[in-house]
Amino acid sequence: TKTLLFAGDGTSPLLHAYDKQTGEDIAQIPMPGTQTGVPMTYVHQGRQFILVAVAANAQTGTTAQLVAYALPVPGGRGGGGRGQRGQQ
Repeated sequence: TKTLLFAGDGTSPLLHAYDKQTGEDIAQIPMPGTQTGVPMTYVHQGRQFILVAVAANAQTGTTAQLVAYALPVPGGRGGGGRGQRGQQ
């Protein structure tokens, strides 16, 4: 985004959102495994998504996967998505 930088640290299953201007770590988003690749971004129907490759996690039984996170719709309510998690 124009104001945020997304990155994992490769050692914990967290995706961090940093403020580009201040460098402050403003959010830690849980992932099913540690990040194994550079985050990717795409826009679908006006909504931006962050896609992250994560490793398998033997403790939780999850396999390696691509995980997508939706950013809020600018100037409006979230799109809802699966389980209505995008609603504000």
